[in-house]
Amino acid sequence: MAFKFLFGLPPHEKHTNNHLSTKVFSSLSMDVKLNLKFKGNWQFIRLLLDILLLAALLGCVRKFFKYWKKIVPGKPRGFFCNDESLMYPYVEVSMDASVFIVALSLPLIVFVLIEFCKWWGEQGSECKIRWSHFWPLYNAVRYFLFGFEAQSLLTKMAKATLGRLRPHFFALCQPTFGERNATCENERNQTIWAYHTDYTCAPRTPIEVSSSFFSGHAARAFYGLVFLALYLQLQSAKERKLMFLTNTLLRSLGQLLCLMFALVSSYLRVVEHHHHWSDVVAGSLVGSAVAYFLIRNAKST
Repeated sequence: MAFKFLFGLPPHEKHTNNHLSTKVFSSLSMDVKLNLKFKGNWQFIRLLLDILLLAALLGCVRKFFKYWKKIVPGKPRGFFCNDESLMYPYVEVSMDASVFIVALSLPLIVFVLIEFCKWWGEQGSECKIRWSHFWPLYNAVRYFLFGFEAQSLLTKMAKATLGRLRPHFFALCQPTFGERNATCENERNQTIWAYHTDYTCAPRTPIEVSSSFFSGHAARAFYGLVFLALYLQLQSAKERKLMFLTNTLLRSLGQLLCLMFALVSSYLRVVEHHHHWSDVVAGSLVGSAVAYFLIRNAKST
């Protein structure tokens, strides 16, 4: 033993130990490669499942009315001819597609910009791209898109089931009822008003005339922009290097602008007689609730 300590191992023992070390290191290297391969495969499977789920949810939203009417036929909503809440004139919408574009595209653009700035700030002399850099962006986008489709599905379900008449119902529908195709003008001098459920609208009356509750525009606007405001708040708690996130006044200004756009776009739906005020309130609450629920799920992953 003293000889081995002073002069080292004999050549044949050195060869045996080197061989064992090589086997151990090769085994560890193989385990690491297998773990990395499994991790990469699992990430790909998770990405594929997320895409399939979002595509299935989008298909449900697109085909909702066709199949929901068969499951829950519902009853047509009637009216009284003296209902002043349905007597408003039809006004062309001033913010229609813009609400959809802002509520969908603005959060996605902000997600990309913030994650790019975070990645750029972490780079030194070499620019390296890893999956860990993409994960926060991917996580935010998948939860945001899922919530966007979820609130659309809830909106369509409420519209198809409740069938509330819009404030400009009389202006667009011009309903006739009874065997003689009477109109509301025939009941003007009556003291007892009948509740009409069996009526016929004028040709080419849009189906949206009986889908007032709840406001899809309000739900969409509040979902997208409340989600964005909460996302900015969440990122400011995590990231201390980006000035526009750590500056509380600048961040608060961005959050205020988000809420202002959601409020104005929803307010116009009432002013332009496309929704009752309660439709807009319900839509804003649903959109905000879905945004809060999804941002909490995104935070925990």
